[in-house]
Amino acid sequence: MPNCESIFVISIKSIIIILKNMLFNEFKILTEYIFNNIKILNKMSNLLIHQKLNLVNVSYSNELFQQELRKSFHLLNQNELDELYSWLNLNFITKYPNIIGALFERTTV
Repeated sequence: MPNCESIFVISIKSIIIILKNMLFNEFKILTEYIFNNIKILNKMSNLLIHQKLNLVNVSYSNELFQQELRKSFHLLNQNELDELYSWLNLNFITKYPNIIGALFERTTV
């Protein structure tokens, strides 16, 4: 017949195993969550980067710049549009103030 001390040790070991399994499962869930969100963030930022490159490439033409900027409103979410607006103000506000102002003013109303 086992004594109380051995039962206690077995119980502690069982609790430790259970806790390790719980922590492992929580870590696994957390890791999957982070990985999925990183994929989403990468996809979003890739679209933003793509639009910035397109705008630079068509910046020689008023019409093409305006067309590409309009496309941005269909492709990007609001946070990305805010970031794009800041970027445009740093890079193109002196060249295309009317286009940038008109398109972004329309979306804020």
